Amino acid sequence: MAEQLFNPADVVAEFLQSQPLYAKQSFDLPRYAGPLYPEKILMHCSQCSGERPFRDKRPRGGNTIPLPPIKSGVLSFYFQCTFCSRENLTFWMEVNCEEKWVRKVGQRPPWSTEIPDGLAAYLGLDADLYRRAKVCLGQGFGLGACVYLRRVLESQVSNILRSLAELKKQTEPSAAEMAELEILLRNEHAEDQLALAHKFLPHSLMVEGLNPLKLIHDLLNVGVETLTEEECVQVAIKVAVCFEYIVSELSHQLASRERFMTEMRALSAVRSRLGDR
Repeated sequence: MAEQLFNPADVVAEFLQSQPLYAKQSFDLPRYAGPLYPEKILMHCSQCSGERPFRDKRPRGGNTIPLPPIKSGVLSFYFQCTFCSRENLTFWMEVNCEEKWVRKVGQRPPWSTEIPDGLAAYLGLDADLYRRAKVCLGQGFGLGACVYLRRVLESQVSNILRSLAELKKQTEPSAAEMAELEILLRNEHAEDQLALAHKFLPHSLMVEGLNPLKLIHDLLNVGVETLTEEECVQVAIKVAVCFEYIVSELSHQLASRERFMTEMRALSAVRSRLGDR
């Protein structure tokens, strides 16, 4: 298999798409700035109300004037939605050629602090704490983001356990399983609940035997106690993605199972009315 070549534009595209303001990343910068500009990135378009590809608005090709070597400073990136051509994105990225790193120093429209409606409904009063975590993340305050995310997780673990109990009830669990879940729900210590919750998670939420709830809680603790702001930003980004997936998956499975049971009961009623026909 041929070895894949390093493409600076792909790295920059991922950096602009996924990193909040003031995020910093080591980067073996090329000699010229041209290879740093992605042809397109994938971002949310407010006009299309969905994720869309955005193309680079800079003119490409036809220029035979030699480009000067890249220097430390700030580079600008301009993109336009390929679907509606009405939404424009602008990014400013600082590059340091001597120390070999890049940092996002500006973004328009700004980093979104909104949270999905379904997640907000699930979190209830904790939705405000989660939004504060995203505000901190958007301003590069990784430590604050980790603190808020830890508070949300510890506050929500009982709610997650109740969701797991509902899922278990729909799959005819053993009396011992339900008794253990009930004891865990009565436990007032979030650490104990997080340490044991994985025993009741559906297989779709288990990865190589890892306990996702305990893992993200441990990482948040490490972040708050020992990591730098920049390291906390990266932890908070990953924790937010994992937490949102867990909540989304639990909500989806509960709703899907409920719809299935409702339709099955309806089919059974139809079959009863038809009798032997």
